[in-house]
Amino acid sequence: MSDVDNILAELRSTACHLGPWPTDEAGRLRALLAMRVLKNYPAEALQQLAELAACVADTPMAFISFLDFDTQHVVAGSNVAPRFAPRFDTLCAYTISQADAVTVIDDLLTDPRFVHLRHLGVDHNFRFYAGVPLMSPDGYAIGTLCVQDTVPRTLSPRQLNALQNVAKAVTPRLVLAMEVDKLEAEQAKFRAFMDNSPTLAFIKDGGGRYEYVNRRLLDRFNLAADDIIGKTDADLWPGEVAEQLQANDRWVLDRGQPIEMTEAGPTDDEGNPTWWHSYKFIVPGDHPAVGGVSFDISAMKTMQSRLELFARTDALTQLPNRIALHEYLPQAIARSRHNGDPLAVLYMDIDHFKQVNDTYGHEAGDGMLVEFANRLRATLRHTDFSARLAGDEFVVVLERLAGLAQAEQIAEKIIDAMAQPWNLGDSMRGISTSIGIAVLPPEDIGMEVLIDHADQALYEAKAAGRNRVVLKS
Repeated sequence: MSDVDNILAELRSTACHLGPWPTDEAGRLRALLAMRVLKNYPAEALQQLAELAACVADTPMAFISFLDFDTQHVVAGSNVAPRFAPRFDTLCAYTISQADAVTVIDDLLTDPRFVHLRHLGVDHNFRFYAGVPLMSPDGYAIGTLCVQDTVPRTLSPRQLNALQNVAKAVTPRLVLAMEVDKLEAEQAKFRAFMDNSPTLAFIKDGGGRYEYVNRRLLDRFNLAADDIIGKTDADLWPGEVAEQLQANDRWVLDRGQPIEMTEAGPTDDEGNPTWWHSYKFIVPGDHPAVGGVSFDISAMKTMQSRLELFARTDALTQLPNRIALHEYLPQAIARSRHNGDPLAVLYMDIDHFKQVNDTYGHEAGDGMLVEFANRLRATLRHTDFSARLAGDEFVVVLERLAGLAQAEQIAEKIIDAMAQPWNLGDSMRGISTSIGIAVLPPEDIGMEVLIDHADQALYEAKAAGRNRVVLKS
């Protein structure tokens, strides 16, 4: 047997004098629990119906009550205060056992059916009683609508009919309260789920105004709900960020299709840029709305940028590497062709670098490479690009030249900068370098050919005695 059945069996065995029982008491109690009326009932609506019942019956008292296992719960009344009473010490216990019939007691003090309850009339100062069962949607009597008078009396058929109609009006209000309670419970679960989600969640109306945001979003940007609800991205974020977010929202609204993308977001409390992987979609309803969930990928984006930089940076000298050169030079060539400005590539290495490694060791050689890179950076213009290819080989790309002579002047400055003494082990010495220059010709040539020309010019400079510049035009 179920728990309800066990409790009922115990009640019957210990209190057989308790009076009439509904035919299916277990079903009745299950219906009462399912409707949640003892936890959440529409107090204002029930109070109005109790007062209406007193009016139609022309009685000074009326009340609405629910009856559980052993207790009557009076929840609303006209001249009757809310209270609790033992269920089987009430007339309402009899009323709910009569299905949907009206229980009418013209005079409680003389009615032979209720001799054992005549004390109620004395204790509560009433003689007349009429009660109508309140029915659940599935037909169980879960409570009563009652009217009372201090004197014996009767009700006309019209009044009885009106009283029954008032009782029938109670059930829809109980059902509505039950559905609202369920809806609020579901909403609470939804909010708990969304607020504890690792993603930021939001809903915006067709005009881009925020209608809903979860707790994660508020906490991420240190906002209160009032700071964001009813506002647009333009009200909240910098112009470029807001424009892109709004453009993505319009795309979803215009096409009626979801979109998945990476979005740049506003800066966080510490001024760091944020990045988000977002999924946006149409929220169904009478009016167009955009919903979205965004996952913070700022840390991943930062790590990705660092890895990309690392992949394009020489670990020893911190200059760009061969990969970076191969990405930069084609763009520089395209700019030179478009603008008509001369472009030159300088290919250089350190004279007698192998002897440094052999004499002083690789640590000293590495130190020379770092010093070479530092001096190279200090000598070049901010518009020039320099890279270490491998070993002691370096390449410089010169754009926006006034003429070919300027390329030679910059190369001579590099040679002079390297000649300044620096500490190598126990002695001071300069660094000499040979430089080959290739100038971008009018005819169309590729990046590799241009670098090869500069390498050939470097070979000629070394063959001519090193520590010099050779221009190959």
